[in-house]
Amino acid sequence: MAQASFQKPPKPIEITDFLGLNESVGNTEIKLGEFSLLENFRITKNMKPKKRPGHYTFINFGSGDVQGVWYGTIASKTIMLACWDGDLYEYDMSVTTSTVDIADLITEGTVTIIGTITDARTSIFWFDDKIYFLNGTDYKEYDGTTYQDVVPYVPTVSLDAPPTGGGTLFEESNLLTGQKKMTFVGDGSSTTFVLPESGLDSIDAVTIDGVAATSYTADLVNGQITSVNPVPANESEVEVTWTLVVAGNSDLIKNHKYAIQFGVGNDTNLFIFGNLNEKHVFRFSGVAKANYFAANSFVGVHSTEFSITALVPQYQSLLVFKEDSSYVVNPTVNPNFTDNTGLNPYNYGYEGLNNAYGNSAPNMVQLIRDDAVSFDGYSWRQWTSTNGVRNEVQPRIISDRIKLSMQETDLSTAVTYDYEFQKELWVNFGTDVYIWNYGNDTMYKYTNIEATQFIDVEGDIYYGSDGTVEHVSENYVADGSLGATSIPCVGKLGFTDFESPHLEKNMRDEWVVIEPAAKTSLDISFVTDRRNEADAKTFTISYRSFDYGAIDYGDWSYATNKNPQPRRLRAKVKKFTYLQTIFENDSAFDTLTILKLMLPIKSHRYSG
Repeated sequence: MAQASFQKPPKPIEITDFLGLNESVGNTEIKLGEFSLLENFRITKNMKPKKRPGHYTFINFGSGDVQGVWYGTIASKTIMLACWDGDLYEYDMSVTTSTVDIADLITEGTVTIIGTITDARTSIFWFDDKIYFLNGTDYKEYDGTTYQDVVPYVPTVSLDAPPTGGGTLFEESNLLTGQKKMTFVGDGSSTTFVLPESGLDSIDAVTIDGVAATSYTADLVNGQITSVNPVPANESEVEVTWTLVVAGNSDLIKNHKYAIQFGVGNDTNLFIFGNLNEKHVFRFSGVAKANYFAANSFVGVHSTEFSITALVPQYQSLLVFKEDSSYVVNPTVNPNFTDNTGLNPYNYGYEGLNNAYGNSAPNMVQLIRDDAVSFDGYSWRQWTSTNGVRNEVQPRIISDRIKLSMQETDLSTAVTYDYEFQKELWVNFGTDVYIWNYGNDTMYKYTNIEATQFIDVEGDIYYGSDGTVEHVSENYVADGSLGATSIPCVGKLGFTDFESPHLEKNMRDEWVVIEPAAKTSLDISFVTDRRNEADAKTFTISYRSFDYGAIDYGDWSYATNKNPQPRRLRAKVKKFTYLQTIFENDSAFDTLTILKLMLPIKSHRYSG
């Protein structure tokens, strides 16, 4: 027969630092303060679980994915742009309105349709004082007034040629256009000037010292102009512009889906990738010219079998992620640039970085504190570097704490976002968002958020979704309009044996501290090795302060104390060895921040 024997009581459990979600080991093995399940709580900077902010519909389009969103200032206007159902919408962010339906927003003048665009995921980015749109079909630009297909830069392919042709090679042809030009030096008698191409589509302009020629004859078949009038004087500059479109050239640019900026020093180029017809290729623009992609300014990275999925600038290097591997580009000086300043000043050759790990989520690698975070297999990998040198860039897995959840996801579908304001990396699958708080190194999960793209607007997150643009804000304690959809918060701490697995314990009083607010509440229950969750009694604590902005006369209180208030529960949990604490809140009206939990043992004996 077992003998009961009492000894010095175990130390009470006191948790002031809550350490986030950890699924990597059993819930009896995780650290004190870690959760085996944590949904819709974020861990604050000072390590407290806080109910996540709600989201509210900012624009209601109807149905169908919002394919791209952007926020910023252009032409002295602060605007939000959204692509939906083949149209581009501009929202005037200087307007304060409660209207959300798109038809009503257009009627009141808050939103304007500024043009059409293919209904596909669209990269929207700022470059050289314009906003650009790239989606695998279209390449468009907007300067705040005019929205149009990108107007290509017309390169000068040759300089100072004699009338018979030749000259000094200068810029390469632009894949976005068949138009190009060259300059000749007049000899005082010649009226025929020979171009480097034949079978032309058109001669577009002829100027003599900047003044249009009075007349000339275009010989498209032979690629020359004759009978130039007036006769160009000796040493005069004759400039000829012509067009010869090569089928498919512009598609080599427009079929790419993604763009990033990268350059050396102040020289910034636009790098594009994501063309399924050349999936292992990235292309780069002329310096500060988003409308100029020289024919030879491209790099094919390793084999044609696997796609480039991300380009990420890191210090003075460019990390290139493919589906199966990763590479690094360290720019080198183009040796031909000294003699020909019409060329790109740098070459962008690559070398191997890691043959085993790449990235499967297209254009979703995030740069967190100068380290890239990629998504491959079931893991998130942080590529740590001190200065971008190849041998100092090494991947380490940062998602082990949520590896069970990751095994049920398809990382290639992830929509990611670096929420710098809160130092959080958001990774969205379906309606779930897994978050790495890199400020305090904790993990947690949000539900009921499904994004096509996230953006930051003055510290708040907005995101495109199915038929809406949603606004995430600390001002919302529910999802949707006030009280519409509650946010089900649940946090299950790991089981603890109070460092005494050999003792059977009794607990009479429990203390929990929550942050006072106009409306706040917490449901708390205790599960033991003898009492499962379904049988556990739930205790509710709440606080209501006197706040005219949050008055509910059915719940009236004159409390004004804003200091933390400890609450004693008296749950009287008996005869247990292991104990688990569960926090919950499913109110559509209450906030919640948990500050402290204390669990003292009152009596105990050897189990047997």
